Amino acid sequence: MIRLSSADGDPDLHPDGVEVGARPAEGHSPAGGDPGAVRRDEPIADEDVTAEQAEATTEAALAEGHADATAAGQSEAVQPDVPAPERAATTDADSPPVTPPPGAEAEPSPGAEAEPEAEPPRDPTVPQSGDEERLALLQVFKDELGDAVVGAEIRDGDELWVRVTPEAWREAAQIARGKLGCTYFCFLSGMDWSVSPFGRSENSPLDPPAPEATTDTPGSTDTGAPGVAGGETRFQVLARVARPHSSVAVILKADVPDPAAGVPSWIPVYSGADWHERETWEMFGISFSGHPNLRHIYLPGDFEGHPLRKDFPLLARELKPWPGIVDVEPMPGEDATDGATEGAAEEEVS
Repeated sequence: MIRLSSADGDPDLHPDGVEVGARPAEGHSPAGGDPGAVRRDEPIADEDVTAEQAEATTEAALAEGHADATAAGQSEAVQPDVPAPERAATTDADSPPVTPPPGAEAEPSPGAEAEPEAEPPRDPTVPQSGDEERLALLQVFKDELGDAVVGAEIRDGDELWVRVTPEAWREAAQIARGKLGCTYFCFLSGMDWSVSPFGRSENSPLDPPAPEATTDTPGSTDTGAPGVAGGETRFQVLARVARPHSSVAVILKADVPDPAAGVPSWIPVYSGADWHERETWEMFGISFSGHPNLRHIYLPGDFEGHPLRKDFPLLARELKPWPGIVDVEPMPGEDATDGATEGAAEEEVS
């Protein structure tokens, strides 16, 4: 046993008069400390540490609230007289919840059901159809026009709808005629998909009431259903062409963002489109660039407005119902007076 020098030079005594390696006498506290404590500021050789000294050192460390370093190199507070499993549970309960960093996805809690993944949006140019013949016709337009085909629908065994961009309107007609053999021109017209602010003035008083309009602002551009093959604008043009002596027919459509700019004329491809385009321009105000004679066909030359637009008020029908509702002529064999009386009765109903 190594003896340490005391303050007065005695090598056998501790500075407090206690021999090193022996327990202090009962009631004696070295340096005013607790009985049995060992001063840790004095170097002691490891090989001379007795079991009593090691026990006293451990008790002192526990009393001061220190613990050995963990395997990860971190120090943690020691809770005296608490078993290790209970200390771990207490520490976990007292520790604040871990907040994930911003932008990180929170992990689902155990047992929570995962939300079903949303189905990807359907490609509007890929119709749900098993009609191989019309799918092949559609593929011709896709191969020739590429991204200019923006929508398509197929009614199996009956009809094919193809919606193209306004810039590809004439080229689509050339493909239909030159590639598909659709040499017969059926019709061309326009469509205004907005909701009429005036309701339906042509209904008979005897008909059920019409649904109320969704807007009361004249000139509204609120669009209703875009129709077959979709649409993104208030106005559209549409035309139907067919292959003679067969069941092949195609309805082509195009959105018209700007009616004044319109779409290219079909006259260089189908000369029969002449009057159809004039009517569409007159009634809907949709222009056709390259048309040689775009002028009124039904209305006076100085007429203002486009009667088939939903925001055009039909004042004649606001003041008087459609002919035939109240102007009832006598049936053959009936007296003219009876017919007039019946007409007056129906007028009262209206």
